[in-house]
Amino acid sequence: MDDPVKVCPRCGAEYFPHVVYCNACGMALVFPEDLPKTPLPADGEEELVCVEEGGLDMLAEALAALRKAGVKGSILKSGKTGSCSGSGGYGLFVGRSLAPHAVELIEENTERLYPGMREAGARLDAGLCPACGADISNGPAECPDCGLNLSNDGCGDSCGGHDCG
Repeated sequence: MDDPVKVCPRCGAEYFPHVVYCNACGMALVFPEDLPKTPLPADGEEELVCVEEGGLDMLAEALAALRKAGVKGSILKSGKTGSCSGSGGYGLFVGRSLAPHAVELIEENTERLYPGMREAGARLDAGLCPACGADISNGPAECPDCGLNLSNDGCGDSCGGHDCG
């Protein structure tokens, strides 16, 4: 995402920088770095909580899945420092009472779109290569068996599972 874009703070849709309002919900568009940092209740609803953090593309995908299921949400700056985007990550926020259901929907959507992602994350957490299962507990930049790049150098918005902090 090298070209400048504006995003809708409510639905996460991306637009060219010259566009002023979201075509889907009418909200004023902002540059990603100008997204609100403090979650505010949407449409006078309950307090919002973060159910997912990551890059804008991934969060827009998750938000679309929530909307399809009738769950409202917003993409905001998460305020987390040390994330891949350098100036703090982004978060997908929903009403507190909808959070457990939203997390389930996001996990189901991720598993449907990216089969095996959960198992790869579990292997990585256990000190194993997410692709082949080789021991990477000594922190190599590349898997000694399959050659998967494990370094966080040049990380973009979505890390693919490693910790960029």
